[in-house]
Amino acid sequence: MRHLPGIRRRGDKWQVFVQPRGTDGRKQWIERTPRFDLDTPIAVMQQWRIDALKQHTRTAPVDGSIADDVARYLADPLTQRKPTAKQIRVYLDRWVRAIGGTRPRQSVTTAELQTIVNRWRVTPTVIDHKSGERGRSSGADGLAGDTIRKRLTALQTFYGWANSPHEPNPVVAVTRPPAGKVERRDRDMVVVERVLAAMRSTRHGRGPSLAAIRARCMAYTGLPAGMLGALRVADFHEKAHLLIAPERHKGAGVASRRLPLSPDAVAAFRDLRAAGGFGRFKATTVSTALKSAARRIDVDGPMNTYVLRHSFLAHVYRTTRDQATVARLALHADGSVMTHRYTKGAHDDVDRAAVDAFSASLVATRRGGLHATKGGTR
Repeated sequence: MRHLPGIRRRGDKWQVFVQPRGTDGRKQWIERTPRFDLDTPIAVMQQWRIDALKQHTRTAPVDGSIADDVARYLADPLTQRKPTAKQIRVYLDRWVRAIGGTRPRQSVTTAELQTIVNRWRVTPTVIDHKSGERGRSSGADGLAGDTIRKRLTALQTFYGWANSPHEPNPVVAVTRPPAGKVERRDRDMVVVERVLAAMRSTRHGRGPSLAAIRARCMAYTGLPAGMLGALRVADFHEKAHLLIAPERHKGAGVASRRLPLSPDAVAAFRDLRAAGGFGRFKATTVSTALKSAARRIDVDGPMNTYVLRHSFLAHVYRTTRDQATVARLALHADGSVMTHRYTKGAHDDVDRAAVDAFSASLVATRRGGLHATKGGTR
């Protein structure tokens, strides 16, 4: 099996790790953790983690409480596989503190959640990004709408996991603050390729630069850094020009897909394999290298791993004029509204191309009609 967060193979045993928060609120490692035989069921090791977290956290969750349910949800393998697992943990911790962790989750009402949201909107808050939370505060005006929406999404997903089918989800009826304006992140692919060419090809003379190779892989496939890091060598099929993308757990989730590769993408993944670059890595390392290369050639504006993904998908949309194709290559679930974010920057180009095509077709139709009329009068 693939290793799970908190579980690593050490020789001929599985070792389990937990990192609870101590009495001062900071994370701490438990020095001695048991090692399990390789045939030990995952559920047994996960249960040990849950019990250890309860024992060592500053406030042990009461059985049957919302804090207890959250601990079980966070220990679920499907939750831990999500790329945003770290953020989900922080978002739910904010809710448990605001609601009161000793209460059962069934006692929480929509009105209470709405009150908490309203308080967050007007209470000055500083986001500690080191904790893993993604979002922004708005100074004296309280939390930004997009930050609160992320917290609500995490809580709604948790209730969907914990509740039985007949139990109502109290989060659904909570009025969400308006989302912030989505900034355009895509760049022209000519600019992207200039930056890629300016990246350092070696790392201090000790071999090829993995940051530069990974940047090419993302630029020519649109894969996010987390998905690229989840790939194995066996997922790359050079002769077939295919990449087998693993199952994605973000949002509604997406099953494993076969992604066709362009010649540029094939060359990038061939270099990644030769350099032994398959596996997890820090996206910030690639983003830092991209920004450094952009500065060297005087390219202004944003340049990071997100820009590579947006630029690829926007270019695909300009070429195909089909959002469904973009959604498949982006590994989005069917009908996902997220696809619009990636095609937004190319809407003007696609709309202009559609009008030009309509005009050309209309001219051709008129000419055909004119010839037909002349032929009929003879």
